[in-house]
Amino acid sequence: MSNALPHWQLKELYPSLDSPELKADLLKIKNNVSALKELEFPPCPGSVEELASDLAKMIAQEEELSEPVEAISVYCHALITTDSYNSDAVKIESSLSGAMVALGLLNVRYLKWLAAVPEKLWNEFWASDASQDLKDFKFALNEERDNASHLLSEKEEELAARLEQCGTHAWAKMQGLITSRATAEFTYKGETKRLPLTALRAYQTDSDPDIRLNAQKTEEAAWKQLEDQVAACLNGVKGSANTMAKARGYSSALEQSLRISRLDDETFSALWDAMERSFPLFRRYFVSKAKKLGLPKLRWCDLDAPVGDSSRNYSIEDCQAFLYRHFESFSPELRDLAKRAFENNWIDAEPRDGKRGGAFCMPVRKLEESRILANYACNFDSVNCLAHELGHAFHNYCMKGLPMKQRKCPMTLAETASIMDEMIVSESALKEAQSKEEELYILESAIASTSGVIVDIASRFLFEKEVMERRLESELTAKELCAIMEKAQKATFGDALDENCLGPYMWTWKPHYYFSGFNFYNYPYAFGRLFAMALYSLYRKEGAAFVPKYMDFLRSAGQASPRELASRFGYNITKKEFWDNSLSIVENWVKRYEEL
Repeated sequence: MSNALPHWQLKELYPSLDSPELKADLLKIKNNVSALKELEFPPCPGSVEELASDLAKMIAQEEELSEPVEAISVYCHALITTDSYNSDAVKIESSLSGAMVALGLLNVRYLKWLAAVPEKLWNEFWASDASQDLKDFKFALNEERDNASHLLSEKEEELAARLEQCGTHAWAKMQGLITSRATAEFTYKGETKRLPLTALRAYQTDSDPDIRLNAQKTEEAAWKQLEDQVAACLNGVKGSANTMAKARGYSSALEQSLRISRLDDETFSALWDAMERSFPLFRRYFVSKAKKLGLPKLRWCDLDAPVGDSSRNYSIEDCQAFLYRHFESFSPELRDLAKRAFENNWIDAEPRDGKRGGAFCMPVRKLEESRILANYACNFDSVNCLAHELGHAFHNYCMKGLPMKQRKCPMTLAETASIMDEMIVSESALKEAQSKEEELYILESAIASTSGVIVDIASRFLFEKEVMERRLESELTAKELCAIMEKAQKATFGDALDENCLGPYMWTWKPHYYFSGFNFYNYPYAFGRLFAMALYSLYRKEGAAFVPKYMDFLRSAGQASPRELASRFGYNITKKEFWDNSLSIVENWVKRYEEL
């Protein structure tokens, strides 16, 4: 059995960049774009029957036009994120920009047409038998009518779409290139190597505190040399986001983000209040961890330091066996999905030069599969990371067969499945612990992961909020960005961290700040974590009977708001009690952690 870390297989999507199949789809895209220029929209419908016919045709048209663009985009993205030097993939991906602009403009015309349907006819349609074949699209179509109020004119939308390709997207690409190619010389146990910064970050999980600190300082020194370039990228992305949010009639980019997340102000306020109430609890954990490590206070490089019996090395085969066993306890379908992912090479796990850091799961809708990028470090955290991404893959599996319009799931709900998998793994592993040291290690992983998506996520939210507000006035220097990051970390971690050793360069390498399509790519993680904990509590009460309801929830995640979907489980997510019930799990973890 080999310990080699897997690379994902893409040939089922396209055999190669110069394959006849890919060339045929590129030609199809070119022809579609030409046809779009001549496309005429139907006149405003005069009856419910006409409206039903028009909507059905437009939904089918959206599927047909989007499929080849989506497939090639996914293929190129998979190649580029694992090898940023692949200039052929970069070139083909960039060639799709014209098609994306054309599809975006088609969507603008469609939304304006949809918004022009008289309210009386719209309501009559949904009350009539003519809507029966489209009833599963009702939520999406109503949401689209609402979103149409934030559209610019067609000419302005065309200009904005074209500028985004050579503006915001270009800045994001630049950040990706810089971070994926950044390297530094690092000495470990007397041997000096030049390592990608994605690989260097793994040394901050070493048991030796001096090695952890050296890894952090080496990484920061590398970012110091690149900070101005990356700061330019962030200024470009956030400046564009502010400009477009204002132009579209939003009070801020945050309001726009909450709308995309399908969260109302009352729900977000309840979430944020719960996060703030949890800070003292997590600070107890940070203080206890520092004592266990023999440190006066935790430094940034100590947040992922091992505690307990961390000597076990999780080979990729160990990881597979571990995940299969614990997923089986929840659902055979989840276990089988994980087996397909490993056995059919859906996962790219090896850190290497040219590969992006972090992890993500990408749906491959053409194949009804997923592809998972990770940077595996043979430790329990890496196992947990793969469990997280396999949760996304399971969510994609539950949506199998749905049209694109019904799969548009907000980040708030997209993170629920991934964190549910983490809960399954952590809670099951705690039950199997053979010693207090093993129990401590598993608790450490569970609490550290949770603190990351609540305390650290809160700091990232505060950072981005201040950056967005100050970017309205002027560009921000790298020094200012580092200062804002440290200020946000002090506000959330408090005095539990050494204020002289924080993480000022988090903004350079986290790709979440650079996504043009979604600003504030942070609070949805906290929502997903706490929501998943609530669902997991319900699972512990109901057992196997819970699983079909959970899978139905995942399948429906693109067809209702989080507030409505939560109500199906009897939850009111605007109430303090809902969030506090979720945090009670963490309270029990921290209490046991302090005892050990």
